Amino acid sequence: VSSVLSQVNMVVAQVPTASVDKLRLAGLMVSLDYQTTASAKPEPAAANPNNSTEAPFYPSQSVGADLAQTQGIDGKGVTIAIIDSGMPNTDKAGHWRRLTPNTLKYHDAAQNWFIVYKDLITHHPIQNSTDPYGHATHVLATIADNRAINPGSASSIGIAPGANLVVVRALDDEGNAPYSRVVESIDWVIANKGE
Repeated sequence: VSSVLSQVNMVVAQVPTASVDKLRLAGLMVSLDYQTTASAKPEPAAANPNNSTEAPFYPSQSVGADLAQTQGIDGKGVTIAIIDSGMPNTDKAGHWRRLTPNTLKYHDAAQNWFIVYKDLITHHPIQNSTDPYGHATHVLATIADNRAINPGSASSIGIAPGANLVVVRALDDEGNAPYSRVVESIDWVIANKGE
């Protein structure tokens, strides 16, 4: 047994292939630890071939969150957990507070807002967040990009820029992870939801 995931009532273990059927006959649910893989590989950004002057359509606009934001509804008080490839290093000044060797927290007391970053990939103590694969950077921007749609606008690019974030790095530099690491991420989020 390499890990016990108590929140989801699961263990991760290496067992001989011949034992899998015996465990199933004993009434246990057994799943093989397949590898998740990226379904698309990142490509370099393409130049605008048409030199279009059409205004961009932002995530908040696509779901109507831009209108909610003008009424002060921006996700404040909600915590969103993201299990993906990490988080870009946005803390150049070193404001992260270490919770464990691979867990960091940034808390903005003035805004009553926080980010927790958990790295399940790196095996040595981390100093900062990272997203070498880059997919989570896109997801985070969709959710929490707090830049204004237009100068002086009350609407932000992201859907919920005021939300607290819990980011778990489960996917490696190529966007892959064993199923067990993804489930471990879910287990960690549930176990630490009150922190």
